[in-house]
Amino acid sequence: YDWDTGKGGVFYDLDEVVNTPFLMQGYFFNYQYWHHNREYLLDMFSLNEEYSKWLDFHFKPYFDSDTISLHLRMGSDHDFMQPDTVPPGWVQQKLEDLIEEDTRVLVFSDNLGRAKKMIESFDMPTWRFIYIDEDAYVCMELMSRCNKHILSNSTLSFWGAYLDKVENNPHTYLHKSFLKNHPKEMIPYENWKIEDYEDD
Repeated sequence: YDWDTGKGGVFYDLDEVVNTPFLMQGYFFNYQYWHHNREYLLDMFSLNEEYSKWLDFHFKPYFDSDTISLHLRMGSDHDFMQPDTVPPGWVQQKLEDLIEEDTRVLVFSDNLGRAKKMIESFDMPTWRFIYIDEDAYVCMELMSRCNKHILSNSTLSFWGAYLDKVENNPHTYLHKSFLKNHPKEMIPYENWKIEDYEDD
C-alpha cells in the first residue's frame, strides 16, 4: 500500500498499522475503511441549522428540477503539476445523454474560467449551467443534492457523489482516467459507471 499517493488500495486492519504518519494518510482510498460507517459519515457532514438555512436561501431554487453535478478539475497556470483532465468529448456526451427538458447543471471547478470555456464549446443552452464559486464544503454539499453526477479525476467530486442521500445512485459516472491516481478499491458500488472515451 503506497500511502504517499493512495495508489494500490490495499486494505489493512487498523490494528496492524501502528506508525505515523501512516495512520494519517491514505485511508480514504479504500472503502473498506469507512463505507460500513456511511450513516455516521452522512451525519458528520450534515450542515448545522444556521448553515443549512443560508445554503437553502441561496441555492434551493436550483433543485426544483432535475439536476446534474458536473465537476471539472481543470488546473491553473500556478499548479506545480497539472491534473489529469477528463476528455471534453466524454463530458459533452454524458451531458447530451443525461439532460432532460428541465435539467439544470451545477458546475464546480478549481478553474471556473477554463470550465466555462469548455462548456461553451459544446454549444448548449447557457441557461442550463450554474457556475458555483464557493468553498469546497459548500460545493460538496451541493453536489450531494444533485440527481446525477459526472465526476472529475478528484476526490472532491467522489465525496460529493458518495454523500448523495440516494445510496449507490446509478446515475454516477466516472471516466476511466479516474483510476490513474485513485484505486478502484475506493469505489464501494457496482452501480457507479466507469466509462471509456477517446477524443478524436
